[in-house]
Amino acid sequence: MCSTSKSVVKIIFCTSNPDEKMLLWSFLPDGVVLDTVKREEELLEKFKETGCNIILLDTQMGVQDGFAVIKKIREYESASDWKAVPIVGIVPNKENALSSKFSDHIFRPFQQQEVLKVINKYVSLPPLSAIVITLDLEIKDFVPEFLENRKKDSLSIGVNLKENNFVKIKELGHKMVGSGKLYGFERISKIGYLLEKAAKEERIEPIKKLSQELIIYLNQVKSRWLYAVKDCGH
Repeated sequence: MCSTSKSVVKIIFCTSNPDEKMLLWSFLPDGVVLDTVKREEELLEKFKETGCNIILLDTQMGVQDGFAVIKKIREYESASDWKAVPIVGIVPNKENALSSKFSDHIFRPFQQQEVLKVINKYVSLPPLSAIVITLDLEIKDFVPEFLENRKKDSLSIGVNLKENNFVKIKELGHKMVGSGKLYGFERISKIGYLLEKAAKEERIEPIKKLSQELIIYLNQVKSRWLYAVKDCGH
């Protein structure tokens, strides 16, 4: 068995929107822990319980409630002699960027590069190009075919989405969960899990975005996966 090491970054995301939760998770590189809470009071308790490197707060949940929980977090940090954690507001557009109570803002609709750019101002995320792979050497010769089949899956998702065939998309996502783990491509498993969930709930926009994320990842990993084996001295 051959593997690379992982760094860990922890993010708490406060939102009641399940689509944005799924999309943000799909955007993040391996080595990131994403905790989600639905309400401001849950955010405060989660922060006290586990801490984190950065907080993302959905302002659509109520601006004043958001400001109140920020104040409570700052008071807790001060009383505990903690360094202030960056708190990033999720807002509809630049015109809605809100006050210095937030460290920064992320604008809707989510764009992967913009999300990662803002987060990287405050914490060092593992780069997307730093593909983390755990690979059995016995199956390495089958990896190119595996990746090619996942590319075919991404095309099949588009075809089935046009036909509203959510059952087939759910099956494709489920297959990715298992095969991604088997071949050591955890990100493919993650995307497959989110596809399966989105198809079950018949959510069209998340399926489109996840399909795009899959294609982007496959293009990145195709020329890089061999390095994981090479770096382990095989």
